[in-house]
Amino acid sequence: MIKQHDTVPQAIEALGILTTHHLTTEMAKKGERRLYKRTAVR
Repeated sequence: MIKQHDTVPQAIEALGILTTHHLTTEMAKKGERRLYKRTAVR
């Protein structure tokens, strides 16, 4: 039997991982755009 108060922290942790992963992917996309701009200038 799974207790409610046991699953809540796990859900919050999972959400935190998802949000941080989203942020890192967004940062990577911005970084890639900067790299493309630098290479385009050359």
